Amino acid sequence: SSGINAEWPLRPGGADVKILGQGSPSSDCSTVCTGTFGGAWNQFKNKKGDGVPGTYIDVDISHCGYTSTPVITVSLGGTTPNWTFEGASAVYRATSNGFRVYIREYMNKDVTASLKKAQNNKFTVNYIAVGSICKK
Repeated sequence: SSGINAEWPLRPGGADVKILGQGSPSSDCSTVCTGTFGGAWNQFKNKKGDGVPGTYIDVDISHCGYTSTPVITVSLGGTTPNWTFEGASAVYRATSNGFRVYIREYMNKDVTASLKKAQNNKFTVNYIAVGSICKK
């Protein structure tokens, strides 16, 4: 046993779950925050003009109440054809309040097409964040 239990029921859509640890004074400070975020996809262009352009979204997790940067796991949701996109599992610019995810369609360098597909197919970022809510 890992010594970690979660309070149930887990509720989707940004619900917080308190992690209960055994024997650790900081265990009452750990929280799991989950959610789905979408709609605000943007076009990314490399400032230098070299490299492949893509599409990105800034995900707001400020409602989770983290006091430091949490560990974040993400996946790409939405309707077809999200399986043709890459980059969805990489988290960039993570802070206690949010993070960014870049995606691009595999083998398609047309960023406009990728952006339109993300918007038209209602792509979302599903996230699970684990971090501290206690001040140091």
